[in-house]
Amino acid sequence: MSKQFFRRLADAGWVPHAGQRAYLDSQARFRVLACGRRWGKTDASAADMARRVFLSRTSRQIAIAPTLAQARIVFERMKWMLTAVGIAYTAVQTPHPTIRVHEGGKKSGAVVHVFDARSGHEAHNLRGDGANHILLDEAAFVPEELITEVAMPMLAASDGRMTLISTPRGRNFFYRLFRMGERGESGFWSRRSPSSENPRVSKEYLALQREILSERSFRTEYEAEFLDSATTVFAYEALERAMSARRVDVGEVVVGVDWARCEDFTAAVALRGVQRRCEVIDAARWAGIGWAAIVRRVAEFASRHGAHRIICDATGVGDPVTEQLRSECPGAGV
Repeated sequence: MSKQFFRRLADAGWVPHAGQRAYLDSQARFRVLACGRRWGKTDASAADMARRVFLSRTSRQIAIAPTLAQARIVFERMKWMLTAVGIAYTAVQTPHPTIRVHEGGKKSGAVVHVFDARSGHEAHNLRGDGANHILLDEAAFVPEELITEVAMPMLAASDGRMTLISTPRGRNFFYRLFRMGERGESGFWSRRSPSSENPRVSKEYLALQREILSERSFRTEYEAEFLDSATTVFAYEALERAMSARRVDVGEVVVGVDWARCEDFTAAVALRGVQRRCEVIDAARWAGIGWAAIVRRVAEFASRHGAHRIICDATGVGDPVTEQLRSECPGAGV
């Protein structure tokens, strides 16, 4: 049946390239695809969802994107795919783009397949919905809470699948999920798919973009590489190693504090160990509150972990605020 589906698409003029085929062949429950611009993620996503309609008796699928306009692109391509493979449907644009497939292909029949296109900014309206397949388009650009607190619970009762597909955006939560796929954890699968995989994207065009864009932008946008932010002090891998190191049950606890500048965060990290080995036991950050409140939060953080020493950044606003912290923590060396 799957061969018949792709044969009909080929007859209509669409054939997946090798990278799209690798994505479509994955049977993982959670698929994370990092792809370059013009790789063809909209076509691959629409084909994947149309195939579920073609092969399954019933389905409930949702495509979520940062904006409704972006989600509507998948919706329109989904309509084309369904028409190409001979599936009758009805489509409406309000209150949001929805495709319904009726039993027997007649409007009088029961609805057996539903596809919705939704905006990630409407997360509160998605709570309570269920689905057996959710596509998060441009997943690196939606709030992490949309995935963990809204989308994931929607799959609980159906044991459904989730697809996260996006151009990278630094090493944020999308990168963490991608890494889970690289390690084959918890049903995750991942793949990096540069724009060059699409035979319709010419080498000449990519060469031009390489000349126009900065090296960093080109590697992100067209080679689908995950790069640390230009302002990042520590590489993601270094932080990951620190947070996943073996437990250390000996040694003193030391807290490091980086005071905020302007609208930045004040951050604190607690470490326990000895000179040769230590463990990160906690980290916290605060913003949007006054300095007195931040000092109290840092003092409470240090007290909770029994810190023997607190080391503070002395630049910027550091000195006067550090003096306030000394008065709040008389038992610790600040």
